[in-house]
Amino acid sequence: MTAGNQPTSYTLTLSWTGPHGLPQSFVAPTVALAAGDKATLAPANWSSLESTKVTLHMVHDGQTSTRSFANKIRLAAKYTVALKVAKAGTTSQLTINARFTQLAAGSSAVMAWEVFKGRTLAAKQTITLTGTKLHRGLISKTFRFKAKGSARYTFQATVEVLSPTHGAYVSQQVTHTQPFAG
Repeated sequence: MTAGNQPTSYTLTLSWTGPHGLPQSFVAPTVALAAGDKATLAPANWSSLESTKVTLHMVHDGQTSTRSFANKIRLAAKYTVALKVAKAGTTSQLTINARFTQLAAGSSAVMAWEVFKGRTLAAKQTITLTGTKLHRGLISKTFRFKAKGSARYTFQATVEVLSPTHGAYVSQQVTHTQPFAG
């Protein structure tokens, strides 16, 4: 960005769709430029845009200066995730416990579980939580899985929350794994 013949200021919002398909956003503080200044902003890492720093390179009267900015967007949700495996005969009950202590209005969440036998996906299921289904406190979901023999499995659960904030969206993800025998 170049200021031209007059001083100016600008704000910057960067957005990127992450590998999991949900957006990440970075909102920089307002930057003031003097007449003729040139500025370049670059994130340290696009794939972790929400938690990375953005570097500002500014040229003023032939002199270059560099500053780093932290994201003005703060995480909109606070939550923990725990897993439980209970065996009932040849069926295992796989439970995801998500305890939400903070949620922004208009947030939604996805609870996904996968069972792996070695590196092979043996089962999966996804539940979306919106509106009154997503609330502060404990949300517990149990899924049944029929194991074959005494094979070793891995239960992997992911809880991802998408929240509106500052005219953008913030996504947060927590993943846990737990091994178990069939």
